[in-house]
Amino acid sequence: MHTFRRDNEKWVSFEIHPIQNSRRTVIRCERPIVDRRAVKSSSGVAETRYVISTPMTLGDETWDVELTLANRDSMGYRMLLGREAMKGRVLIDPNESFLLGGHTKKQVEKLYNQSTPEIGGLNIALLASNPDLYSNQRLVEAAEQRGHKLTFLDIKQCYMKLDANNPEAHYRGGRILTNLDAVITRIKPSVTFYGCALARQFESMGVHTTNTSDSVTKSRDKLFSLQLMLKSGINIPTTGFANSPMDTGDLIEMVGGAPLIVKLLEGTQGRGVVLAETRKAAESVINAFKSLRANLLVQEFVKEAEGKDLRCFVIDGKVVASIQRTAAPG
Repeated sequence: MHTFRRDNEKWVSFEIHPIQNSRRTVIRCERPIVDRRAVKSSSGVAETRYVISTPMTLGDETWDVELTLANRDSMGYRMLLGREAMKGRVLIDPNESFLLGGHTKKQVEKLYNQSTPEIGGLNIALLASNPDLYSNQRLVEAAEQRGHKLTFLDIKQCYMKLDANNPEAHYRGGRILTNLDAVITRIKPSVTFYGCALARQFESMGVHTTNTSDSVTKSRDKLFSLQLMLKSGINIPTTGFANSPMDTGDLIEMVGGAPLIVKLLEGTQGRGVVLAETRKAAESVINAFKSLRANLLVQEFVKEAEGKDLRCFVIDGKVVASIQRTAAPG
């Protein structure tokens, strides 16, 4: 959404996706701004939202309501109706649903002038673990928007046949996965070994994979990925790695002393990462990890980052997009 002025009034322009679980239909709207209010979500997070006034139709009745604008793509419903909008007009029966009826698929298509795109593009498989994951749903929608056929494949439901002349990949029920143009590989850490084995199988069958088994395997080993970055001339934080608990003191000195970061060699989304603020805490954490025979890295703590990092998307050796992430307080 963005704001602009019209006849000395402040307006807001925004897009809505009126159909639940679909971003294919997009409606561009413009309304005068009535107010800006701090609104606290059900999770307790407060944010300032623009307020607009708009007519709302429910059944045969239409009346003006005030709405606050927020991104609800990942929420259960596209819109919530508040008590002020319903006061004196609506009676709620908590035991019932859809008492005013619903719309058929054809009615929705007619309402939004929507047509189903012809499938004439690629035959793509999405190899992942959770079909309900928001990012997986977005990939399916994006493929359909472009006229591609995208099929979700659960990694654990796939199996393979290794054969010198006719290698095959099968899906539950004995379905042979043939005629695939590409496979989008989204392999979560807990199924890295089997997921990469499947990716290699598709590669041996001549199917293009977006993230190859080799690239996924390299990325999951933090030590190996750091060594590859150094080889490519990319700066990294000073890092120490050792096998023997006898070398703990030298490891700590190697990275400039405390505070320092201790992290497991495998793990994502901050799991297995500890900030040791003193030398004594660092020694305790390192020795505790080593007593469990866990492989770990000791890394210089970059205080200047102030809880921020940059994620860069690289395609064919070029950064095509980036996002800055900021950690929550504490």
